[in-house]
Amino acid sequence: MPDLYMSKLPYIDASIRAQVVEWMVELAQEYYLAAETLYLAVNYFDRYMSSVAKGRKRKRNKQQLPRDHENPRDRIQLVAIACMVIAGKFEEVHAPSLGEYKYQCNNAYTEKEVRSTTYANNSFFRTCRLSLWK
Repeated sequence: MPDLYMSKLPYIDASIRAQVVEWMVELAQEYYLAAETLYLAVNYFDRYMSSVAKGRKRKRNKQQLPRDHENPRDRIQLVAIACMVIAGKFEEVHAPSLGEYKYQCNNAYTEKEVRSTTYANNSFFRTCRLSLWK
């Protein structure tokens, strides 16, 4: 699946994806997250980026992504955080808080940005018929 979007998106390639996945692994290890949480988060990340490459995202979702980051590469980590948050809602009893994820990003994003991106991803998952919050 990663090949589907990496060839179409100029701002992500195999090395960038590897860095994102490595960072997600470090988060999972630091917070003692279940392996299933990590697996789901990486899967959600790949699916989300594939939908961006295919141009199937709704306009509403685009508007919910933060606009203050000029370079699309700046949003990749934010999308990864949102995927970790959503995966944690499925698998974790005590998932890390948004503040803890924010801290892991060196406070590059606000909790509001993380929350809005998480809800933007939730809308994406609804279009894929994956209901996360009913």
